[in-house]
Amino acid sequence: MLCLGAATLGSVLAPDQTGTNTFTDTVLPDWSDYEPVHADRRNLRIHLIAVPLFDIGFIAALTFLARADFISAIVSLLVAFGSMVSQAKGHAKEAIAPRPFKGLPDFLKRWFSEQYLIFPLFVLSGRWWRQYQAADFDDSP
Repeated sequence: MLCLGAATLGSVLAPDQTGTNTFTDTVLPDWSDYEPVHADRRNLRIHLIAVPLFDIGFIAALTFLARADFISAIVSLLVAFGSMVSQAKGHAKEAIAPRPFKGLPDFLKRWFSEQYLIFPLFVLSGRWWRQYQAADFDDSP
């Protein structure tokens, strides 16, 4: 299990014991179901490039908005949007689709948790590499 300081990944992603709808209620199922919906080599490569581009584009957009540099903010948002489109195209190549979104709040929670938590942990834990090695070598379009 990946250690994060004194805590383990399991304790960080464990559901709230009160039964309330928490961020981890959204993250834990996505973490558990991540490998089956990220099994295609093309999609894994797309994510390896597109997720950091989204992260950088979105943070840059917020920074530029705070500085009232609206043109740069728009360009940064276009980079983030291009990343989203790329990831959607990558998921279209998967044999198993991710579970559908339940609306805009669910989309936002799941999208940002994947970009800033789940995918980085997927890579840092070595699961991305293991999944890439186990994936089928068919890279036809």
